[in-house]
Amino acid sequence: MKQTLQLMLTSSKKMKENRKLVTASKLETLLTEITVISLCAELYVRFVKRRIKADIEIVYPNKEEREESWLDFQKWIKNCDLSLFIHNVISKYIIIEEYYMKESIQKAIKLDYFEEGNFTSSVTDDIFFILRQCIKRSISSSSIDCVCAILNQAVTILEMDFKSMLKKTIDNGYFTGGVLDNISLAYNVMQSSFQQGKLQSVDEKTKDNQQLFLRTMNNCEVSSEHSLVLKNSLDHDINKVFHQHLDLHKAKFESCLADLSSLSSKFRSILEMALTELHGSVLKPEFRPLVSNFLSVSHNITEDDHDNYEANDPWVEEFIFKLQNLLNRFQSALLPNIFDQLVSYVVNEVVIQLEKTVFKSSFNRLALFFDKELRSLVTYLTTATSWSVRDRFSRLNQISTILNLDAVQEIDDYWGQNAGALTWRLTPAEVRVVLALRVEFKMDEIRRLKL
Repeated sequence: MKQTLQLMLTSSKKMKENRKLVTASKLETLLTEITVISLCAELYVRFVKRRIKADIEIVYPNKEEREESWLDFQKWIKNCDLSLFIHNVISKYIIIEEYYMKESIQKAIKLDYFEEGNFTSSVTDDIFFILRQCIKRSISSSSIDCVCAILNQAVTILEMDFKSMLKKTIDNGYFTGGVLDNISLAYNVMQSSFQQGKLQSVDEKTKDNQQLFLRTMNNCEVSSEHSLVLKNSLDHDINKVFHQHLDLHKAKFESCLADLSSLSSKFRSILEMALTELHGSVLKPEFRPLVSNFLSVSHNITEDDHDNYEANDPWVEEFIFKLQNLLNRFQSALLPNIFDQLVSYVVNEVVIQLEKTVFKSSFNRLALFFDKELRSLVTYLTTATSWSVRDRFSRLNQISTILNLDAVQEIDDYWGQNAGALTWRLTPAEVRVVLALRVEFKMDEIRRLKL
């Protein structure tokens, strides 16, 4: 016990000097013993307070005397040798626990590994497990200040060490294997090969970096979820242990727990950065030319062309096939909800680009074929994600409806009071532009419309 107390009361400066001599794993027993000492002292103080309060009630019949006597006792117990000793012990405990957390998390980051078949690497679960154990241990001390200090330090470590590591990986970008990427990567491969004494090709390094990027996206998503789970779990534990004193310190606890909610949002923001990067630098450059190919297929067609299109689709089947292959590269590597978000980015861009392309095309009365292309595309994208995509195509569906009209005046059957449950997403000016895409419709008739 004497050695334990000596180690507990070691100054922070000396601890930093001896940090290489004390491994984190050797401190767990010590930290647990300190919390037990703190808990025993707290229970004893509560016992003394109950007995003294009962005695004061008997000795002093006058209310003012009782209150004065109780305040005097409160001042005494707060400054007694036991309270001062425990306060000193807890202050040292906080230093040691912070050191333990920091070292353990650095080790978890260093030993991070990935098993085939998993979406995330080991570091995410390891870090949140370590922090959960440390905060639970501080709660068992029954010291409110101790819990708040450890909570704040846990959030700081998550933000400064773990979040920064994830963000750095995302900031490095998704290596696409382009010329500039390969030049930069080739230099890095040479450097690492010299350091490790192991040769690795640029293609292997590119693939490793791509997998690391996707894994980091999954780690961000899981970290965001773990932060909220940890917050809710700690909220329950704190209410359970400190329910008698919670009213006095509720604001302090809520502030600490709110930091975890904020951190969850920050992990989510990194994920959104990654999704934007992946969509912008990888997916978008590949599917935009596929959308533009729509212009290479005439929609001002004859009956023979229409029959030929029915038998051998000239655009949408190839577009769906290539888009499916593109998305399949990421589906097996990303968590389902992240993949859904990625598909959502793709859907939004496909809709925007296809709408622009349609406005550059021309159609005749056989434009019904465009409606078939649109339905095929919506059907595929609906199966590719768990989210509904039909609403995203509402403008294009309305464009298709207009292109399938037999006469300009038929728009009146769908517009204004005749719209019924239909909510038009196109403006009157856009409706006129779409009508003008039909080669049979005369501009004079379109201008005379009252929309």
